[in-house]
Amino acid sequence: MTLDDRRFTVSFFIWLLTGTAAVVAGLNWMPASSVDGSFVPVGPDAFYHARRILDAAIGATGFYQFDVRIHMPEGSMLTWPWAYDWLCARIVAAFHGLSPARDPMQVLVLIPVYTTLLTAALWLGLVRALGASHFAAILGGACFALSPLTQALHAVGRIDHHFVEFAFVLGFLITAITWMQNQTSRAAALATGIVLGVAPAFHNGLFVLQAPLIAGLAILAFRKLPVPSTTSRHFAIALLAATVMVLIPSQPFRAGSYAFYLLSWFHLAAASFTALTVLLATRALPSRHALWLLSIAALLLLNIAQVRQGFDFVGANLAHLAPINEVRSPLKSVFSGGLGALLTAYSGFFLVMPVTFACCLYGVVRGRDPARVVFDLGACGGLRYYLPRNGCTISAASRCTCP
Repeated sequence: MTLDDRRFTVSFFIWLLTGTAAVVAGLNWMPASSVDGSFVPVGPDAFYHARRILDAAIGATGFYQFDVRIHMPEGSMLTWPWAYDWLCARIVAAFHGLSPARDPMQVLVLIPVYTTLLTAALWLGLVRALGASHFAAILGGACFALSPLTQALHAVGRIDHHFVEFAFVLGFLITAITWMQNQTSRAAALATGIVLGVAPAFHNGLFVLQAPLIAGLAILAFRKLPVPSTTSRHFAIALLAATVMVLIPSQPFRAGSYAFYLLSWFHLAAASFTALTVLLATRALPSRHALWLLSIAALLLLNIAQVRQGFDFVGANLAHLAPINEVRSPLKSVFSGGLGALLTAYSGFFLVMPVTFACCLYGVVRGRDPARVVFDLGACGGLRYYLPRNGCTISAASRCTCP
């Protein structure tokens, strides 16, 4: 057995053990979803997702992106993009076709639980991409499997999109790190572009995943560190192609909408800006002409008000988000005397977040490894959840990768 074969075998068993442990932890929520012999969603958003998924899977209305039953009497375009509910509906429909007598909710409530195996694989992939030893991989896998956040995201009945957001954060970090480690790899560049292009189809706010890559490449270029100059065009093509492909099924896009809270022309503009910035950062920066071109492109492609609102949404700086528990800063719980409950929800890793943030920030400023610079930037974005004003999309998901 070669060294690579042994490494793969060890990684497989680590994934099998941690994934199984995480699935068992998620199944502990069964009493919250099982009521009088039937199953119900867990959490307010999960109820609406379930209704839309079941309508698309077995209902007469089919899949819809404009709901005539909300904001009566005029109805409203749904701010949740199409991909998550549509994909879940296809899974439910497939199982319903095999067993029509089975309650489709039995399938639906377990989707978050068994996708833990995919998230565990991505988590282990990130740990391995960072060059961790077998012991570190086992320790990281145990932290993932036993984390209260993992259990909350992947619990029975939590039919919400947040576990998918976490998966895309991990997927972005893996592909971006791999690309920075193998800067001549076309496959790594294409994979990074595809992940970033597809992500907004599952949550509109995931366009912000493009920010750490833009910032990281700009920092690398200005510090004269290696950048993927030969494969950046492959990334740009993949990002734009994937973005267009997920936008075509989007009703707001086809209707000509331009707003960050809808999967719309805004996301095509953001992807175009990202593609151009990456090309300039890897081929032209630092250059006065490149900076002027980038400034002009920003004015032409992006509606600054929408960009600011988008980042305000991610940062929970919009007034109507204040009452929502999941976007409140954990620091507020500490100051109000809720440290015990906070540690129960986040584990003791919460206490080391300030140190972790300082280490990641130092890595951004002083690091010489392109892959670690990009990773540390992504980690800093997640650790922003620690601050008094914070968000629930990239911040809530990627904070799990930082300790």
